[in-house]
Amino acid sequence: MRYCPNCGEKLERGQLYCNNCGTKLNETHPQHSRRNRKQNTGKAWIIITVVLVACIAVAIAIYFLLMVLKNPSGSASDNTNHYNSHPNKVNVLSTSFSENFMNQENTGGYKGFELGMSPEEIKHKFGNEDGTVELGIGKVHKYGDMGVYYGSDNTVSSVYVLPDNVTVDEFKKVHGEPTKQTENQMIYDDNPDNGFTIFINHKDGKIQSVENTFQMDPSSLKQINSSSHSSQNLSEAFSQDVLNYSDGISKIMNTAFSAEDYTDQPESLSEARSMTASWDGLLSDIENQADTDEEQRIVEQLQGFKNERDEILDDIEQFVDNHDSEAWQNAQKKNVSLEEELKVFFDEFPN
Repeated sequence: MRYCPNCGEKLERGQLYCNNCGTKLNETHPQHSRRNRKQNTGKAWIIITVVLVACIAVAIAIYFLLMVLKNPSGSASDNTNHYNSHPNKVNVLSTSFSENFMNQENTGGYKGFELGMSPEEIKHKFGNEDGTVELGIGKVHKYGDMGVYYGSDNTVSSVYVLPDNVTVDEFKKVHGEPTKQTENQMIYDDNPDNGFTIFINHKDGKIQSVENTFQMDPSSLKQINSSSHSSQNLSEAFSQDVLNYSDGISKIMNTAFSAEDYTDQPESLSEARSMTASWDGLLSDIENQADTDEEQRIVEQLQGFKNERDEILDDIEQFVDNHDSEAWQNAQKKNVSLEEELKVFFDEFPN
């Protein structure tokens, strides 16, 4: 029942004016208003819920995107294989390492460590080193399971993987028998046309370093025996001259690549060229001393190093005379390969 708000007269449903006092009446529906308020409140909560769900979905998407960018290799199995709790941790016994390192060219570097980087660039990107290790080439700076060697121009000339407590037998079980093996090195290079060679240093049955570098000269690879030179077949004078000459090859190459910029390159090349005459005189003496088959084989190796040296110098000269950048790149690649061959030669030579 409704009553007039002015005089209290009883009103009928739908009545617009009071019959007693004539007051105009407003038709209200309180239940309908309450229902509208409830519907509006429900819609607000739905909107809030949708917005929250959308925000959560966006946050999850951003998180996974960052994870993918941080680890481009992507798959969960790769994370397991490389056990990336440390950014520079490398599992050399994993299938991933076999596929992406042992059987794929990484001559320019690996895991962000690249040839040509300066010590400042390495420190900026990877922080402070974890110490150094001594390899045949010299002092290698260690960052987790990665290592770099700085060449004569104080930039990275070699990049190494430095496994932690991995035996030679464990390595062979995963990657097979090497193409060649000496007392301190293993070489994997079954494809002469893939552009790279795997060099491995080992000591006391443990892997010291693994390097993916420019392909070794096939003729030099064939000359490497599965064991070191027999010292009883070499005279002391002959051995000393051989070591001096091979070291001279390294000195000539260091001189040829010692220029700080393009303007200094002609002078460095000229100095390197002048050094070859005196060193090749020593090679002639070594040839005259070679009496046994073993000594003759060593002479052939030295002649191979000499030929590679001359090819590198010719490439540098082509670069200087004609501004041929491809010739310069070829010189650098051949020099890295020659350095590796000399390392193998020194390692298998009796001290």
